[in-house]
Amino acid sequence: MNKNTFLFSFLLLFCMYSFSCKKENSRPEKPTAPTAAAVKTEIVSIFKGIDSLSNFAAKFNELQLSDEEVAAGLTVFAISNKSFTDKTATIHSSNHKVLMYIGAKSVNSQANPDPFPDDSDIKDYIIKGKINLNELKDGQILNALSGKQLTVSIEEDILYLNEVKVNSKGIHGTNVRLFTIDASINYNNLMKITGFSETGTFPGWLLTIYGRNFSAVAFENTVQIDGKPALVHIASEDSLVVTVPADVTGGSSVNVSVTKNNKSATKDQALTVMQAKISTIDPVSSLKCRNIQGITIDADDNIFFTDPTNNRVIGFNPYKSGGLDFHFYRPLIQTKIDLNGDGKVDSQDRTYAFVNNWAITSDPTGDLYISSIYGTEGKNGGAIYKMTLNESLEMTSLQLWAGGNPQGTILEGPKETLTFLKPTIMIFDYVGTLLFNQNVMGTDYALERISGTGLVTKYLGNIDFKSVNMNIDKEVVINGLVSDKSGPLYISDVANARIWKYASSKLQILAGNGIPSALDGVREEAQVGSPFGMILDDKGNLYVCDNDYAHESFLIRVINPFGVVTTIAGAKNSGGPSKDGIGLDARFYGINAIARDSKGVMYIGTDEGTIRQLKIE
Repeated sequence: MNKNTFLFSFLLLFCMYSFSCKKENSRPEKPTAPTAAAVKTEIVSIFKGIDSLSNFAAKFNELQLSDEEVAAGLTVFAISNKSFTDKTATIHSSNHKVLMYIGAKSVNSQANPDPFPDDSDIKDYIIKGKINLNELKDGQILNALSGKQLTVSIEEDILYLNEVKVNSKGIHGTNVRLFTIDASINYNNLMKITGFSETGTFPGWLLTIYGRNFSAVAFENTVQIDGKPALVHIASEDSLVVTVPADVTGGSSVNVSVTKNNKSATKDQALTVMQAKISTIDPVSSLKCRNIQGITIDADDNIFFTDPTNNRVIGFNPYKSGGLDFHFYRPLIQTKIDLNGDGKVDSQDRTYAFVNNWAITSDPTGDLYISSIYGTEGKNGGAIYKMTLNESLEMTSLQLWAGGNPQGTILEGPKETLTFLKPTIMIFDYVGTLLFNQNVMGTDYALERISGTGLVTKYLGNIDFKSVNMNIDKEVVINGLVSDKSGPLYISDVANARIWKYASSKLQILAGNGIPSALDGVREEAQVGSPFGMILDDKGNLYVCDNDYAHESFLIRVINPFGVVTTIAGAKNSGGPSKDGIGLDARFYGINAIARDSKGVMYIGTDEGTIRQLKIE
């Protein structure tokens, strides 16, 4: 290699080395993490421009921060000067202590010499990192520098931390985001609706609304469902029991609101509001029945009803495959007198056991009990028959169970020796005692019972009803009875246009005020026309066949446990003829008896001789 070549090579290598060094030196330096001192200086400078945060700023100045704590920046939630002196917002709930400030551990109601509003730590109000409030989710947990957990709540697009409102407009610095806490609101009284006892309901039923910070005084809460007022019956801080309004419609987003002291909480809830669907069981209509007065359903969903015009009982099961298979019961019974006038009492002297049979009921074993208003001898007397069936619904035995003795006593005594006048309603109560109406005018026997020993005694007298209210001036005429499994007895009284409840040896008026005209309302503000048959559902709601004859209105009413009366099927001043349909679009003509099967379907016996089916779905 000559001298020139060597020099050229040296210069080339030198240039390449120099270029490499310059390239290395041109790389940007890695940014250094902010120091605690720098971040604190930035935050203090922000505070200097906001006089309303001077107390918090003073507390912040005392704070010792580490470089590690500020490495990702900070988010500060600063409380205003007003918060340092306003202690009126402290609330104690029944379940836990609720505090005004997001970082508070406890609150001393006495004057606090420390300028801070409570014994919380300043680090309770500071979060690592620069938080974007718009990215926070309801229920999210934030961890403060102190280790305290702050829960995010979002109500109507307003953000709260531990139930304290945060002003969404903040100050964004290089290493800090600062937001203020709104101290002008009693944050602990923030109401919230969290859920409902069920998402499927029905007009007139009860619904429980769950939440927090409701008033424990019922009338202090105003509730609306779908924009309709809902009556509040029971209230606590975390639940309200209300009646579902009559004209509520369901949907995927039904608005529910609770208002207390001019503050409201709302929730859009998917709520299914079911309807009363009325249909006619057509095959029954072809049987030429009239004035169906009684109906009962046994444990196997076999339905039995009385057809007094034809002196018979008819049974069927709507769930049997292959169509309805009707069973007709029109048995003959041997009499004790010479009916045919041939001078002797023999097998020719038989008559229909059921003569103008009205009431029917069944006991837990499935045996049927049928009342016959005119008795076995063809004379005015009345009797109760017991009929036993096999699994194929064929009658295996029939006996005169009570009454039917023309020479017997009318009101009390052994059941075999009595003359019943018109037992038109019968049920077994929750302990298995048979109750029946007597309606013997001029006596004090409104309702009687037959004990397990077969003794007939008075159960309730007219004087019992009159003692409840001085305006009860008519003798009771009972056209409907139903017993709750837990004990209460419900009584429909046509004469006084009332529905009664008898529980714990005490009578009370559940609904009606003596004016025989159908009108929805609460207890004695509501009115019934001529209430007949009744049935209870599993929720304690009472369904009543109401015949408002004066206005040609034949209605199905529901009365909930608080006495709220709601018309759910039929229409006022509608008259006849009957028509299937939904709710108030359906039409009835003379509705006497009602029963409910194990699936919740109700069956209604009518004067037209039809069985109408009512499904709530």
